[in-house]
Amino acid sequence: MILLNNEKNVVLGGFMGCGKTTLGKALALRLGRRFVDLDDHIAAAAGMSIPEIFAQQGEEAFRDLEHAALRKLAGERGLVLATGGGAMASARNVALLRQSGVVLYLNPGFAVCCRRIRDSDRPLVTANTPEGLERIYLERQAVYRKAAHLELNTAMPLEQCVEAAVRLLGF
Repeated sequence: MILLNNEKNVVLGGFMGCGKTTLGKALALRLGRRFVDLDDHIAAAAGMSIPEIFAQQGEEAFRDLEHAALRKLAGERGLVLATGGGAMASARNVALLRQSGVVLYLNPGFAVCCRRIRDSDRPLVTANTPEGLERIYLERQAVYRKAAHLELNTAMPLEQCVEAAVRLLGF
């Protein structure tokens, strides 16, 4: 358990489909905090969807937009911030996130993530087979664990996830 003060951000990270946005919204409501979805923030600033950014500008340009957004958001306080699935793959992003608050790795397991994202238009989903996605999941799992202060299994119902997160964070 980490005792979290009201100034620190709660940063949610993990693979696609782990529940960052769903849990993030519910947790923010429970804690009386503002919720920010990093991908939505980037898309609004760019004036196009994440798949459009990837298609038109490439992944490197997206990662630059992602880092710039994180620099801005890391300076704010009291947020519940849902990162994108690849945000924690960058050491410069992890340093910002850990400095701004408590990083919680959401991990329901690959099968749950895969079930949740199977009909998605996300660039990594459309470009990979389930086996390819599992390789990416396993590679990122070590990265997420290294970046996070805490880990939460999000395979359970949402209400249970919220309560487990609140307990882990010390509220």
